[in-house]
Amino acid sequence: MQGVEINTSDTVYKPAGRPIGFIADIDVLENHGIHVEATATLDDATSGSDTGAAEARADPSKVVKLFATRSDNEIWNFNIRSALVTGIGEFSEGLDKSTEVKLDIEYVDLAALFVQEGGGSSRPLTPDMFPSLYWNAKKLIWKDWTFFDVALETAAHEHGMVINKLSLNGPAMSFDARGTWLTTWRGTHETQFVGDISSTQCGDSLQGLGFQRSIDRCSFDAKFESKWPASPYALSWENMTGNTSFTMNDGEILEVDPGAGGRLLGLLNIFKLANRLSLDFDDVTREGFAFDSIKGDFEFVRGDGSLKDFNITASAADINMFGSINLLKRDYGLLMRVKPHTDTLTFAGGTLLGGVVVGAGLALIQKIFDLGIIGHNVYSITGSWDDPKVEKIVSQAPTSAIGGDDEDDF
Repeated sequence: MQGVEINTSDTVYKPAGRPIGFIADIDVLENHGIHVEATATLDDATSGSDTGAAEARADPSKVVKLFATRSDNEIWNFNIRSALVTGIGEFSEGLDKSTEVKLDIEYVDLAALFVQEGGGSSRPLTPDMFPSLYWNAKKLIWKDWTFFDVALETAAHEHGMVINKLSLNGPAMSFDARGTWLTTWRGTHETQFVGDISSTQCGDSLQGLGFQRSIDRCSFDAKFESKWPASPYALSWENMTGNTSFTMNDGEILEVDPGAGGRLLGLLNIFKLANRLSLDFDDVTREGFAFDSIKGDFEFVRGDGSLKDFNITASAADINMFGSINLLKRDYGLLMRVKPHTDTLTFAGGTLLGGVVVGAGLALIQKIFDLGIIGHNVYSITGSWDDPKVEKIVSQAPTSAIGGDDEDDF
């Protein structure tokens, strides 16, 4: 195969000038059938060797074996074995728009097959390259993530591809979506998805995806809409626009050790802030903050995020938050209200920090932010995700115990 260039990803790459080992046995069967057995060895160390010797010496991850049979009605059945993809499939000869490709995959490393981190020069994939797909994969690898029971069903469209179904299971989680991958009149790509994500145990899901267990025990349900002007696998916060609404029930926000291993999902720092501010209350421990529910709405436009409404309901306190979260600069511009559930704190006139007159200050914040702040502490949260700056804008002064002031007790 000298003179043939292969350049679909950083992993699957062969320059035209480099030979590889390749052998194929083709048998003609009765009724115009064909049986093919082929082996290719994509290993520099075996260049110039005959195929048998090349396979014996090659890195096993660089050996690809293919077994295929064409029936008399021009249907191909194949079996592929390699380190990047293993499974069976079926398609009709010709691979035009009317073709249906059925794949039953045991294992596939999708990023290794199709992603070029350095922006290589290979011909990009376009939606019109693909016929209708019916694809099931028991195990799919995407970079650091592993998913199971993946199902993809697509149909050819005049301008590209309709994705009728995309579902997968991960650690204690499931993902279901549908969408489109189309070529616009300008010749650019556009991908759109709507769907649902759910988890039966947030802590297991986070840990299984390589993040720290900063939220635990709770269930999670979210609906989302998103689109970006690129192929499905080229999404990023820089090009994505959309929104999501989510609910979590019966869980705990945990304090985590940055050196304990696993990444901290940056957006979840918002929960750490809620936990930090809740430590003012006597019935909250420093190990965690138990909550009954968390509900929120979040919009994002090319990296600029807007937290429209974020509410935590807990036995210790109710917390409400809104404002901006920049997903590229990784910084906050938030306002948070905390209302403690305790008999020892009643609002007897908020104290606005910095010496601002109490009544005028409260009225101003009430009007600007449309807040009910009676009985609340109010905080501003700015700065980076890694080093947020939290400032109490409004605090409530404790009154004496129920039964009157000290003079009445005497």
